[in-house]
Amino acid sequence: VLVPMVEDATTAAAVVESARYPSGGGDGIRGCAHPFVRGSGWGVDSDYLTKCREDLLVMVQVETARGVEAIPEICAVEGVDAVFLGPFDLSADIGRMGMFNDPVVAALIGRAERAVVEYGRSGRAEESPCVLAGFRLPGRDLRKMF
Repeated sequence: VLVPMVEDATTAAAVVESARYPSGGGDGIRGCAHPFVRGSGWGVDSDYLTKCREDLLVMVQVETARGVEAIPEICAVEGVDAVFLGPFDLSADIGRMGMFNDPVVAALIGRAERAVVEYGRSGRAEESPCVLAGFRLPGRDLRKMF
């Protein structure tokens, strides 16, 4: 699941809550019809609820400067698996649409990259792993990012 325009941890938490079945213990009944859905093979896959929790990838797309500043908090939301950067939208948000060589745009993209990478290195990622995702970023060499 990829959800666009996530700018804060509250929105990221709402995305996770909407995308994942409740874990049990009185926090809802979504998923009770799982035997009647295609994902469970129409009831053939008895482990569907367990597998869907493990197999679901929840990505939030950060497309604004406000979202970039909130990346550490977004990554800390349990259930967010990846931050997907929208570099074109980031550049448009700051009035420099498509100007990837502009120093301000490059700095913003770099800040977003570093925030996700540093979160992963902080040790907090053991509770809530979060990785950087996205298409090839303009002017970026993956070997230099890590």
